[in-house]
Amino acid sequence: MTTSPEYLKQVKSLLTISLTALESSLLPQDAQELFHYIEHTEYGIAWETLWRIVKDNHLPVPPELLEVGKLIGHDTTQD
Repeated sequence: MTTSPEYLKQVKSLLTISLTALESSLLPQDAQELFHYIEHTEYGIAWETLWRIVKDNHLPVPPELLEVGKLIGHDTTQD
């Protein structure tokens, strides 16, 4: 996985867009925790947590969440 500034900026942006799109469907404490992960560059944890919430609650998957998952090397074809 690359760690160039452009790559990290793209990952952060895609995660933030995904979280913002889903925020109204999340518990406030979950959204706050996820924003905290993103702010502290814990992108893998943020993605895995958001992915699990989306899958467990049968929420629509934002295309940005799929894109960032592929970027950081997660299998987005599995539940």
